[in-house]
Amino acid sequence: MKSYYLQFTNDEGYSYFLIKTHYFRAMPGTANTHWLNSLGIWFGLLLGDDPWKLRLFSVLAWPVYGYAAFKLSNKLNNKLAGLALLSALVLNPYLLDFFSVARGYGMMIAFSMMSLYHAYCLVKEQNWSIGNWQLPFLWASFALLANFSSFYNFLALGLLFLLQHAINGNIRPVFNIPFKRWVFFCAGTVAFTISSLLFIKFYSGDLEFGHQSNLIESIIGSVVNASLYGSASLETIRLISYGLVLFISAGAIQVIVNLVKLRKIIANDLFTCLIAIFLLLNIVFHLLLNTPYLSERTALIIYPMMVLTLLFQWDELLAQRPGLNLLGNAFSILLISGFLLMASTKSELHYHYDWKFNAEVKEVYEYFHRKKAKKVYMDPVYMNIYRNYYSHAYPQLFSFEISTISQLESRHLLPLVIEKMKGCEYAAFFPPVDTSGIRNSGYQFTVQEKLPVTNCILMRLGNVQ
Repeated sequence: MKSYYLQFTNDEGYSYFLIKTHYFRAMPGTANTHWLNSLGIWFGLLLGDDPWKLRLFSVLAWPVYGYAAFKLSNKLNNKLAGLALLSALVLNPYLLDFFSVARGYGMMIAFSMMSLYHAYCLVKEQNWSIGNWQLPFLWASFALLANFSSFYNFLALGLLFLLQHAINGNIRPVFNIPFKRWVFFCAGTVAFTISSLLFIKFYSGDLEFGHQSNLIESIIGSVVNASLYGSASLETIRLISYGLVLFISAGAIQVIVNLVKLRKIIANDLFTCLIAIFLLLNIVFHLLLNTPYLSERTALIIYPMMVLTLLFQWDELLAQRPGLNLLGNAFSILLISGFLLMASTKSELHYHYDWKFNAEVKEVYEYFHRKKAKKVYMDPVYMNIYRNYYSHAYPQLFSFEISTISQLESRHLLPLVIEKMKGCEYAAFFPPVDTSGIRNSGYQFTVQEKLPVTNCILMRLGNVQ
């Protein structure tokens, strides 16, 4: 439903533009390109330019994710805890958002979850034969092609596999892999990912979505904040984030103890191992390549990994101490209720948390169309999606000339805006906008509409006095 009702977003628009105009040579130089998503947009264009058609690959990734979430939840001994795990995995509105847009994140999460499910099954059986690990690595490779930010996840899985063989003292056979087709595919995907990431970083410098200073608040805090749909205070987010880090750290200590005592990675430790390696890899790449710590949607895979870590460790504790079952059931019911409440109050069909500013762009363009405007002023945020998507998808409706400023000119915003507005009949301003400053400059205007979601102001312009 959301893929149908949600208006096209800025990032979707740029991906669409590259495919629609056959500007393929620009695709390798931007981190906006998610390759399986681009394939999905190309496929959708065979059916038409409507947003829901271009989003089909993301929507179809949802049952894949749901299947893996259900199978993993069913592995818990305490069935109420399993239901809590399933609720946390499938009722988070922020996570669901990414299965409704033509971006690679939904597919990345789905394929990563399938990888985690198959890895869990193999670790539970203590089956570490390289030939039997083709499904975890194949699904992880598909996740890479969906979105390069899952590279950390792929590496964590590979390092975990090597760690177990090193503990067993038989690491050499791992490097004597029979060169089968699936191995060639996985190795080729990793080589393609590394070369693409290096090219983007050193050629276009487009890998800056993240933070440089704080690992916990960037990776975990940003995901916690977005998962709560921005409804929690900064203090609450920090409390939850550092609490999760303490929990992961305690779990990592337990993993080390188990490795020393049992000389093997056990199934319930799998997710703790992976999330610990994931965080360490972020630190390593940050120190070596000055890469920002992942943040929000680029760190999205951390959410299901944290949920799996928390609930699997909790389930193991309940199995070891039956006296805690009453407390465990109460905790599970609290989690289920919380996610049901969040899904019912935070789910929104008409905008995406990360691109809320795009919620009413079509209404802006339709307003100009109704007014038969020939030249209009609009903020750059509206200009980009118009140029990349609406002018190509609906040329018969939206063909007005646009005047705007660039993002780089924002330090001299008002004087440039006034200059750009000359000759325009109408304008759209995304808040905050200093209407008094425009009026004091001598420009005449009338506010005709204010849109309810974004508070965008639509103006009829006059002339400079």
